[in-house]
Amino acid sequence: RGDHNRFSDTDLLGVSDGGRILKPYDEAGLSFHVYPLPWLQAQAADGSLFLLHIVTEARVVFDPTSILGDLRAVFRYKASYEQDIEVGCRVIAALRHIDQDQFTEKLRRRYFWGLRTALMAFGAEQRNPSFSGNALERLS
Repeated sequence: RGDHNRFSDTDLLGVSDGGRILKPYDEAGLSFHVYPLPWLQAQAADGSLFLLHIVTEARVVFDPTSILGDLRAVFRYKASYEQDIEVGCRVIAALRHIDQDQFTEKLRRRYFWGLRTALMAFGAEQRNPSFSGNALERLS
């Protein structure tokens, strides 16, 4: 997006010919995930929020066979993102009643996952996807 700063994390996506999703490397603001190409293609065709994020914001580091271009070509929005919005809202609703002293770091991450998912899905529903913290805050 061009809005990175010294506090930004770096997410790298690797693509394999097939098989399974590999356990990610995630440490000190750097994460590296490897996904099978057939899975990525299916997710793009199904309009997943994850692939919407990739096809709208990913920047190429090394892609000699134009996989990102192919994923952008196959991506199709879902007819509706209402189910994604509902899942995010249900997570928020389930966690908002937990006492502050029991609200662990893991639950906090789940809460914000639900909030981000609901907001991203709402943007996708409007065909105006937003993924940055600032854009999601404006959207809320």
